[in-house]
Parts: sequence; C-alpha cells; structure tokens
Amino acid sequence: MDEAEEVREAIEELFDAILRKNVDAIQQHYLQEDRLFIFREGWEGKVEGFDRKTNAALWQGLLDEVTFSKIELTNDVQSGRNGDLGWVGGTTASTYTPADGSAPVEATQRATWILERHHARWLIVFEHVSFPKDKPY
Repeated sequence: MDEAEEVREAIEELFDAILRKNVDAIQQHYLQEDRLFIFREGWEGKVEGFDRKTNAALWQGLLDEVTFSKIELTNDVQSGRNGDLGWVGGTTASTYTPADGSAPVEATQRATWILERHHARWLIVFEHVSFPKDKPY
C-alpha cells in the first residue's frame, strides 16, 4: 500500500457511510473539535467547528432531500501524506435521486480534504466541495 492509500481509503469510507445514510458513521470521519472547517457550495455553505447536534441535522437534512446510489473518487484524484497529515483532492462522481421521486441525477464535484491521523484513524479537519460550472466566468 502506498503511503497515501490509507488517506484515500478514509474518504472512501466516508462515501460508504453517506451511501448507507448513516449519520453517526458519517460524523466519525470528522475531527470533533473547534478547528474543523467545512466549506461547501450550496447545502448550508460553511461549517466552523464541530457540534454533534448541528452536524447531524445538516447531514440528515441533505440525506432527507436525496438518496445517493454512487459517490466515488475519479481518476484525476491526487493524494499524499506527511506523517500524521494527509490530503485528497480532485473530482468526485456521484449519482443521486431526489426525494421528490424525479429522475436520478449524475453529477461531478471538485473536492479537497485535509486529514489528520488521530489514534490510527484519519479524520477530516478541512473539507471543500464545489460544483464545476461549464462557464464559471
């Protein structure tokens, strides 16, 4: 296993928890401290610090709106690590079905995660997800 593979695996485990709609398991992938920072385009935008109740409500809100059937890292993803600090960045591909029963949606997102190893587990300390636009400017 290359040094960064375990960091990528931590992100893939997060995706699995999202696919299972398991909010408790999702929360276990984030550093549960004030220095957690999440910045997403749309869906509640920015989260600073970890608050279990607020975090759970945000995830449950998203998972009540859509059901994901696929979330995966694409082949442009880069990752690395240095000691107890790791990162993953690139494009993800997802398929989800809105709760209103409309047709499944295939989407791509640009994402960056910075993780720290705590007690042999890689935890997200920074997350940024955005949706590429055909003509951003």
